[in-house]
Amino acid sequence: MQLIYGDDKQAYRLDRLLIVVNDRQDQLQVQVAGQLNKRKLAINGNVSLLNAENAVLVFSSDSVAEFISAGETKAKFKGQASLGKTKLNSELLLFFTQGKPEIKGEIISSGLFLHDLGIFPASTVPVKQQDKLAKPRLLFSYDPIPLQGFDNLNLDLKLKISRLTAENYKLNNLVIHLLLRDKRLSLAPVSFNFSGERVQFTATIELRAKPIWTLSIVANNIPLDKLLGQKNTAHRGKVSVETKLKGVGQSMHEIASSLKGDFSVVLENETISRSELELVFLNPMGWIFSQGIFSNET
Repeated sequence: MQLIYGDDKQAYRLDRLLIVVNDRQDQLQVQVAGQLNKRKLAINGNVSLLNAENAVLVFSSDSVAEFISAGETKAKFKGQASLGKTKLNSELLLFFTQGKPEIKGEIISSGLFLHDLGIFPASTVPVKQQDKLAKPRLLFSYDPIPLQGFDNLNLDLKLKISRLTAENYKLNNLVIHLLLRDKRLSLAPVSFNFSGERVQFTATIELRAKPIWTLSIVANNIPLDKLLGQKNTAHRGKVSVETKLKGVGQSMHEIASSLKGDFSVVLENETISRSELELVFLNPMGWIFSQGIFSNET
């Protein structure tokens, strides 16, 4: 079987879908193979239904109807997924709280590549030569950050990523607790190793017409050349930073323009411009995604 769907931005292809129930009729094996944006997609896992006491239920018209009608029945998925070079292992629960869907569980990845998730920096998007000359590259995007749909569900996810790879940086031992409740999204805490040092930050987003962002960062003894993503740079010192910032906006540009709060910096054998500090620390998520994806992956 082959199902193909696509538009100018995304293309999906489903080559194989297999759903098999076991002999006890209490577990479904699910296998999916296909492509997403020309990257191989594979899912292999098991689905079970649980009652309010977490006892496994037999698949029947009644148990499935109870789950679909947002009753007390929960669905459990345990398995593996891959997209391109990104590998994921997950154990997730899907259930309903007062009629709102909620996903809870853990996702573990030995290696995650941002481009497999469709995250590309502006500099890698093909542009006509005359446009390159006419339009300077924007430091922060005016495009709205896609937050649609977050107000329609709850999340409680723990993510553990051994290695996250992007164009000019790599993060190791990334740990994230993502919690979404009542239109309030928090990433607290987030911690990772960068250039041999541990970095910690938290972020909360109040999901409104104009989202409110609160950021807190603690980073010590980070090499500036690694932090700025500049291979041929005069920066050879280290920097320690602690920030507590708050901003409002739908795009990276709006957030960066509105950020206010406390900002402390300690430089070791180094000088740095204000604009470079703002790029890295006044908008850490903008920095992470602006650096892009490795052209030569390893």
